[in-house]
Amino acid sequence: MKIRTLKFGVTDSIVTNFNGGITTKSSFMARLNVEISIKNTNFGRYSYRNAIVVFKYRGTVVGSAIVRRLRAN
Repeated sequence: MKIRTLKFGVTDSIVTNFNGGITTKSSFMARLNVEISIKNTNFGRYSYRNAIVVFKYRGTVVGSAIVRRLRAN
């Protein structure tokens, strides 16, 4: 039996505490609250203990989050 990769998606996101400016070296700081969905295309349940979700902007890591004890039905 071949195990398929889980499908991952962002279902909702909210940006709060946004601070930024336009200078010769533009930068910003924000808090991002994200709801994610994981779809299991395998037969049966798929579970794992911990995961790290990494957010990138143009190839540069701008944030990460720990997701604990997941189970996809």
